[in-house]
Amino acid sequence: SSKDVPPGSDTIWQLIEQTVREGGQCLVFVNMRKSTESLAVKYSPKMKKISGMCLTSDEEEILAGDADSTAMGKKLASCVGSGMAFHNAGLSYTQRRFVEDNFKNGRIKCIVATPTLAAGINLPARRVIVRDTYRFESNAGNVPISVMEVKQMCGRAGRPGYDPYGESVLIAKNYEDYEHLMDDYVMHDTERLTSKLGNESILRGHILGLIATGDASSEDDVVAFMHDTFYGSTSQLYGIESVVENVVDFLCGEGMAERQGDFVRILPFGKRISDLYIDPKSAIILRDAVKKISDKTEDLMILHAVTSTPDVLGLYPRKADEPRLDATVREYDGEFLVDPYEDEENYEYFMSDLKTALLLEDWISEVSEENMTESLGVGPGDIRARVDMAEWLVYAMNEVAFIFNPAATKRIKPLLTRIRYGIKEELLPLISFRGVGRVRARVLFGNGIRCTEDVQRTDVSALAAMHKIGPALAKSMKEQAGQGIPTLYATVKDPEEEEMERMASLYEKDGKGASTDNKQSKLFDF
Repeated sequence: SSKDVPPGSDTIWQLIEQTVREGGQCLVFVNMRKSTESLAVKYSPKMKKISGMCLTSDEEEILAGDADSTAMGKKLASCVGSGMAFHNAGLSYTQRRFVEDNFKNGRIKCIVATPTLAAGINLPARRVIVRDTYRFESNAGNVPISVMEVKQMCGRAGRPGYDPYGESVLIAKNYEDYEHLMDDYVMHDTERLTSKLGNESILRGHILGLIATGDASSEDDVVAFMHDTFYGSTSQLYGIESVVENVVDFLCGEGMAERQGDFVRILPFGKRISDLYIDPKSAIILRDAVKKISDKTEDLMILHAVTSTPDVLGLYPRKADEPRLDATVREYDGEFLVDPYEDEENYEYFMSDLKTALLLEDWISEVSEENMTESLGVGPGDIRARVDMAEWLVYAMNEVAFIFNPAATKRIKPLLTRIRYGIKEELLPLISFRGVGRVRARVLFGNGIRCTEDVQRTDVSALAAMHKIGPALAKSMKEQAGQGIPTLYATVKDPEEEEMERMASLYEKDGKGASTDNKQSKLFDF
């Protein structure tokens, strides 16, 4: 069947307008973040005339970023207020959730998104428009996206129970492009599913987990397990024995496991890394780094060690970033816990990791998200994703330090709280109050409240009068201060810490965990 689209100079807008006027909603897929924003901004004035959408002041604050608004957030709030929205990985969780919820309830009429929206979220619409079927990849230029991705996007068309039908439209730029879309996407089968489990870098963590849980006590057990996986059922497993042997050799060489005849058993270091669920290669980088940490080690160097692990995805260093990156390398020459690589390719990875570390340093230095997004060329979602992953890796680093260099925990532990809340060290005593976060802690500090004793001495009415505090929080803080709040550096040992001490003593006795070359692979290499 076919359907006429009203004529006009902008085909995409004509498709959107027709759908909205008929009572439907649209999803438009493009290949770049910037395109999602520019297209949504472009169509917002037109959508405003037909959507009937308006935002409350509270909703505008949510989208703009509340106390820490960004240019992207303000742009999103303006678009959503017109019934349009953009959706990409640069948005914060709160912003993404708002857009998704208000598209589902019909207030937002059209979302311009990158393909990731199609893969992870059940967000159907009456009409799906796929503008781009190419994406840029750094090592290959513009490459066609997979048939599976296109069909995943097209599969969003049609809302069961809401729409009488669903339509997917692929935009062809010319007749040659039309033939390409028909032959290579519409009429083409999806690609064959493959498993990545055969990759040694992926397999490391899985084999460590099998040994740690007792599900495998030998290399033969691991191979037998592999035969029962999706990877085993879709491949011949040629050479898998040598791959498993290489991984086990790596784990044993790094003191995570040990061979006993034909059997392999877990060691305390390996057990802890398996429990932490991080890449064993990350654990080696963290282990070698904590051995070098002293009281004089700068925060940035610790953060760089964390971002050098394959578990943290680096940020692409732009040309505009080079002056700051180069100046940082010169300033900290000889102090890095993970040394810069000399060859050009790996040096780019080093600079990518360093940019991510600088992002984290800005975050814990209370640089505003607005300034961070502008200076680093990232979105709020990029910041949040790196902060969340870094928080877990710093926790893992602290656990590793407890085994190999317990004194280093004094430098690492405060960073855990600072990363979680995005604060300078001076706010640590205030952040322990329930209901006090980054913004309120800074307000209290600015009003001379620096610690629990200051809260105890300050009248509740004076606290309540402070910006963003109010009577309820003021009363709660007084009650908490009266009960005595444990400090963030409490040294009371729980059973887990006692077990970690036992592990540390075992390593001192056995001399395990010798350092090796820590050249790492990255997540985007897998």
